[in-house]
Amino acid sequence: MKLSWTSSFRAVALMGATATATNLYVSSYGGTITSLSLAVSNDGTYSLEQLAVNDGAAPSPSFLLLNTENNILYATDENVDGGNGSISAYTTSSDGSLTRIDRQPTLPGTVHLAFYNDRKNLVIAHYSGSSVSSWAIQPNGSLSHLQSFTFTQPPRPNPRQDSPHPHGVFLDPTADYVFSPDLGADQIRIFHINKKTGELDIFPSLNVTSESGPRHATFLTTADDTTYLFIINELGNSVSSYKIEYEAAGPQFTEVSWTGILGNNTIPANVTAAEIVITPDQKYILTSSRGDSLFNLTDPLHTSANLTSDSLQSWTIDQKDASLSLDQIFPAGGKIPRQFSINKNGTFAAVGLQGSARVAIITRDEVTNKFGDIVAEFDVPGEVTSIIWDADETEVVHYY
Repeated sequence: MKLSWTSSFRAVALMGATATATNLYVSSYGGTITSLSLAVSNDGTYSLEQLAVNDGAAPSPSFLLLNTENNILYATDENVDGGNGSISAYTTSSDGSLTRIDRQPTLPGTVHLAFYNDRKNLVIAHYSGSSVSSWAIQPNGSLSHLQSFTFTQPPRPNPRQDSPHPHGVFLDPTADYVFSPDLGADQIRIFHINKKTGELDIFPSLNVTSESGPRHATFLTTADDTTYLFIINELGNSVSSYKIEYEAAGPQFTEVSWTGILGNNTIPANVTAAEIVITPDQKYILTSSRGDSLFNLTDPLHTSANLTSDSLQSWTIDQKDASLSLDQIFPAGGKIPRQFSINKNGTFAAVGLQGSARVAIITRDEVTNKFGDIVAEFDVPGEVTSIIWDADETEVVHYY
């Protein structure tokens, strides 16, 4: 299946536009965190410019998280060649420079992190380490280790599920629980938060469809205070949703919806679903898939070359039952859109393209839920693993 899209790379004109800029931070398996400036000129033309490069989280920076209250940036190092990982903390500056204030060794395979307990604590998912760890954040932003939970299981039929592989950590809307999708175990692991100590207690897990391989998650709380969990499943190439009811024994789940990552369209071989984000207005879900190669574009950075692109998907949430309807499949701007984030107004998506060693900025209409144009791209050495907006633009979409 190939989808058509006009492959021109053009600026978007803004009525009454003035010259403004915002910063973004990009992690890469090349060993660096790159600070970029996204600027829009008076004529509405967008551009990305490199401000600074920091190698303090080498060798394999895998995910970034910014505390928007004190502008401290946290970076995980997965250390993909083996051995322990690490987590680093940095102060940020408007010129894009980062100053490291702490670095702590971790269990292997640090791939994702989230704040909890009013940002007094951090929790980390360790993919290759089959673990989840908790950390205390000191007043200056430095870290101290609290707990580690290491999980075991016999190998499952899918070779990607040879052992537990926690792939993400997410604070639920009550701020009482941390949810961790475990790709290797087909579980969402549940941890209750002790708000006095910051420690986590293991609660019964949610068992999901066999060989679905849950990767990341997000939440919706509707106007009538019903809470839903949305999961993107890497191995099953699907998005599933569950109604959550909170009881004394912990969260209880009822599955309410399932859809393929490309809706009713055929999913090409070797595709793996990647990221899921809920929009700031809580009306829409955005996702990405890697390896579908649905689009052929003219490369905006090398105009004589063609560019094969994987896709992003936009979905409308039915507020009555949390089912999803596909609105659009749109080019991600390159290969392997491992991660993306949206700005606080929901009008831009910043996409980290691992396979293209590139980031792309894409406009989005927050009313129609349609992506519009790829307005800026920038090549970053190595395999891009994450991209986030600076404090003045970041919308908190992975924690509450």
